[in-house]
Amino acid sequence: GLESLNGFLPVPWLGTTRLLSWHQHWRARPPGRHRGERQRQRERAKLLDLVAGMSVDICAMQECLRWQSVPAEAHLAELAKFDEFLSGNQPGFNYYISEYFDPPIPAVNVLDALAVLMGWNGDTKQIVTKLTGQRHTEDKKCPAHFEQSLADLKARDLSHLSKEDVQRLKDKLTEQVAWQKFDEEAERYDEETPMNSYDVLKCSQACFHLFEWLASLLPEKERPPRQLEKDLKSFRRREVQMKQKGTWPRDPPPGPVERTF
Repeated sequence: GLESLNGFLPVPWLGTTRLLSWHQHWRARPPGRHRGERQRQRERAKLLDLVAGMSVDICAMQECLRWQSVPAEAHLAELAKFDEFLSGNQPGFNYYISEYFDPPIPAVNVLDALAVLMGWNGDTKQIVTKLTGQRHTEDKKCPAHFEQSLADLKARDLSHLSKEDVQRLKDKLTEQVAWQKFDEEAERYDEETPMNSYDVLKCSQACFHLFEWLASLLPEKERPPRQLEKDLKSFRRREVQMKQKGTWPRDPPPGPVERTF
């Protein structure tokens, strides 16, 4: 019938039987319906912008990027600074994971990789105990134990492992984990994320430096990414928007220079 007449349609709400093209048909729709759809589009755009804004941790990405070109030894040196903290009143155990909550998956993978390298067994909390000497957050600090742990860590490399354990170590540092992440360009949540420095840093500063050291033991082409491309793109978009508004946080100095803010 009319629908097959060169793509033209009748428009009953205009009180006429004349035919309009598809383009004219859209523009001739009732004003209220048109405005309603525009409003829904605006609300959807605002919601997507809100979710996208929360999808990237600005400060965590700044911190991750400032270590971009730093040699692996600097990360081991940063871990050694936790020895100073352990000798004071700071909770050394808590620098890696919380004793009272389930540890996030990226941090779990880092500590599991450490256990593979060191030949340790046990769950995540037991691994932290082997590293720090503390069984609980409020236990007496053991700086001598921690210093020896780091010395043993520095002395270990892939040559100390079997072929199977090398693969286990690599898997823990590079595999996909159950870590939900919003993809701003695809406008969807991904349920799994490959291991990367940025997501580890969001879990634990100490695990971040440990992850960087462990990753440096792998051949360069087999190492995990520092951050995912979609996270970096979201970060750069937020950077442009926030700088235009004057709300962008001050960029930290490149590592390993100490932060003063």
